[in-house]
Amino acid sequence: MEKLLVLSFLIAAVCGEATWDHYDYNYNYLDEMAESFCTSVAPAASMVYAVRRNCSGQTPSCDGVCRALAGTMREDVKGNMGYSGSGCYEAIHIYKQRPRFAVNHDHPQPDAMKLGLKIYRYGQRAGCGWKANHCGPNYCCCRVW
Repeated sequence: MEKLLVLSFLIAAVCGEATWDHYDYNYNYLDEMAESFCTSVAPAASMVYAVRRNCSGQTPSCDGVCRALAGTMREDVKGNMGYSGSGCYEAIHIYKQRPRFAVNHDHPQPDAMKLGLKIYRYGQRAGCGWKANHCGPNYCCCRVW
């Protein structure tokens, strides 16, 4: 395994690409946080998706995002569950560029009493219907039931 890792670094160095900058094991950490949040607040048993939403330009509301993906979600759940409907049920904004905490292998907590990650929860009414083409939620919670 170590030889494979060293070989990966050598290839990246020769190709001029810092592999870990682009493909780190938690490259989608914000997506994982969003999926965890959306799953934890789902109103009922359902298949849950945290869908990225642009914060600028021509971007639909979260209701629009989930509506646009209805067919894709229907296909994705085929074989896992039936399909009765789909829609938006929550929206959040996960803030980027937050402080990173020190690795905590032992006690005491190295970054105790410091603010870290930050998420704003809009709620269904405010978040799902947030105005199109306006910044706000950067993740929409969509579900299939």
